[in-house]
Amino acid sequence: MKHPSRSLIPLVIVFAGIGVVLGAACDSPDSGPTHSSGPDAYRFGDIQATASPYTDGSLIVEGSHLPITISTESKDEKFELRIEMLGSPYDTEHYTHDKHGFRFIGTETGGTFKPAITLLRYPQDPEEERTWNGTWNVGSTSVKAAGVINVSPEKLNLALGGKATRVSVKLSFEETNLKESERTLVFWISHELGVIKREIQSADAIYLTREPAAPTSEEAP
Repeated sequence: MKHPSRSLIPLVIVFAGIGVVLGAACDSPDSGPTHSSGPDAYRFGDIQATASPYTDGSLIVEGSHLPITISTESKDEKFELRIEMLGSPYDTEHYTHDKHGFRFIGTETGGTFKPAITLLRYPQDPEEERTWNGTWNVGSTSVKAAGVINVSPEKLNLALGGKATRVSVKLSFEETNLKESERTLVFWISHELGVIKREIQSADAIYLTREPAAPTSEEAP
């Protein structure tokens, strides 16, 4: 079987800013209402953001379902979610997690955001809106970017199901010669299983989705 090329993932991975700084991450300058939390706010440890979500998954690229396997590694405050396809490394998602928050650092196939984007900040209210400002960097190219972060509760309708927090990051880029000036990154963070699903969206399309593999007929209820 021919190994699916990374070229299947269009240049949106390079020109849409799904990656973030792969070095030491710093707190994002997220702004919003004064960070006072309500009685239902999640504290550090309430959401197992760095859990290993599953082993068998699916990468959906422009409608094509590609089987993948997932492995994870946590070291100090860094967390890696590694994706393999047909036994070969395909991509890695990088995060950090500490008592202040959970941040998306980036992916091996993308550029970088500086500073990193905070997905959860503790204590984290179930619903919240805040903003992010920084730069997106690929090689020697640096583009100013801004984002609106929306946090909301959601019950997943996936093979593993369960309670989750959905975090969407709607990004806009100042550079006018990019393929698109806006892009949305979406993360579904299961409270027990970690980053169970991730998606890259444009205004009118979904370019890439990582999610659990569909259950087989033997596994289906």
